Amino acid sequence: MLAVIVVASCDSQQASLVDRVVFDGSHISLPLPGRLRNITDIDPTAVRAIATINGVETELNRNASGQFSAQITVPALSEFTVQIDFTELYLGQQLPLARASKTVATGAGDLSFNLVSEDYDYGSFDSDGDSASNIIERKYDTDPLDSTQSPELIVVEVFAELPSELVAANFSNYRLVARVGGEARAVDASTGQFRESITVVRQANLTVTMRLVEGVTGRGLTIGEQSQQVTDSQAGLQNGALAIFNAADWNLDFDQDNDGTSDAEELIAGTDLLSGPAPGPDQIAYTVVFDVPAEITNTQTVFATLTIDGQSIDLIRTDDSYTGSATAQAGAAVVLDARVRDTYQGSAVVLATFDGEATPVANGTLDLQGFSIDIDTDDDGTPNYLELAQGTDPFSAPLDCTPVIDTIFATLTDDAYLQDSVITNNGRLQVDTDQRPSLIRFQFDDSQTEVIEASLNLTVGNDAGDGLLTVSAVSGFDWNDQSSAFLTVPASVPAGSAENEWERGVSYRFSLDPDVISGDVTLIIQQEEDGNDVAFRSSATVAPPELELVVERCN
Repeated sequence: MLAVIVVASCDSQQASLVDRVVFDGSHISLPLPGRLRNITDIDPTAVRAIATINGVETELNRNASGQFSAQITVPALSEFTVQIDFTELYLGQQLPLARASKTVATGAGDLSFNLVSEDYDYGSFDSDGDSASNIIERKYDTDPLDSTQSPELIVVEVFAELPSELVAANFSNYRLVARVGGEARAVDASTGQFRESITVVRQANLTVTMRLVEGVTGRGLTIGEQSQQVTDSQAGLQNGALAIFNAADWNLDFDQDNDGTSDAEELIAGTDLLSGPAPGPDQIAYTVVFDVPAEITNTQTVFATLTIDGQSIDLIRTDDSYTGSATAQAGAAVVLDARVRDTYQGSAVVLATFDGEATPVANGTLDLQGFSIDIDTDDDGTPNYLELAQGTDPFSAPLDCTPVIDTIFATLTDDAYLQDSVITNNGRLQVDTDQRPSLIRFQFDDSQTEVIEASLNLTVGNDAGDGLLTVSAVSGFDWNDQSSAFLTVPASVPAGSAENEWERGVSYRFSLDPDVISGDVTLIIQQEEDGNDVAFRSSATVAPPELELVVERCN
């Protein structure tokens, strides 16, 4: 006897960030994971999905709706592991991006199960070994096959205590999920606590969110949550960011079925947290259906939500149509709010809306027509759905200006060199292999400018030298040359290099990559091996370093 496996996935306002899978009863069928869809540089047609069951690999075919599916049969009454791998064809190679594994057991009939976002492993795939995962490099547009290209990373330490209410009730059928700057980690509650080191791309402010995700309903609903900000002052050092979540600070007020009893209380009591208040004798059941508006052409990445009288309704998607079931008091009007959304660079953007009232009839169908598609988030005159179709930014209107090409000099704010990782500010910039790198910090207003060309001008002081010098760049590195403190320099990206006989009193120009120059940039000058050390003049002299920029700006 054979059983058919169906991978299903769910989505709601409180659930993990995944898409509902179309299930026709005879196939494995699952979507491209939401995190991959949110990266605009990843072409869904270049993504390959492989299912491995009982050691047998099966490639899933991508249909017109963007679903990956295949027919796979396994023995009934058996236990096995389903593994799903997603790779991208990148520069002629299959680049691994994500993997999900789940152990399941079949009964006598068909099987379906859920994959939530935290089931996917993204962090283990690092093809160039630079500590930045392939998925991070694709998101931040660095080369995942080149270890010299990497976004600046920090490590955030996260510690969370279990909520005392659930501990006291011995309820443990949930997971703790931490999300930091787009990275998520999950552990079973049976471990007693959550303690994880999470590597993320450095940002000025990072939101760290802890969620309690239940494992009873199979829908991965959030039953508790708390969050906090990790600021730049905490995250400035590689391993200096710390987020601690206490047992007493959990918000456990989520109530999925709006029956007045929280989801956590219902889970502890063993009652159904999805049933809602008991329907009265005058309650009727009805169905709501709607289509993705025809003007929205790239339907494979959109998703929809529906609320009725403020309550979220589960939707089932078939091709470009959505169906939901609800109940209402007979003869009473209901308020409907439907939204069709997509994502742009990881943020949800509304493409179409429906707002209205209707009076359902018993076992009838409400067909929502007349969606508004003129939503224009950035008020630039182009609706969001057209901006996504054109590849333009729906959140930022283009500058209304006349472009002008200009040459400017960035402001030098700090310069020094490191001697045994201690800031040394003695009026010169010493460069001596790995022992003495020089640091120069420049700032300028880049809010309405695009750097087209960049060059660093340095003048040799009284210490001549020779050999190859390299220049790398770090954006937003907060330091100053007035301190003698120990300084740990974060990861940098290559900006330029030059090889010369470095003669006293002579000025030299380093051509730099304009793409790595930001409004607050620290340039790091280092000497490769087999060269004689050299000292350049600092800001304390008559010929200080200059960062010369050719920019395009608004007139």
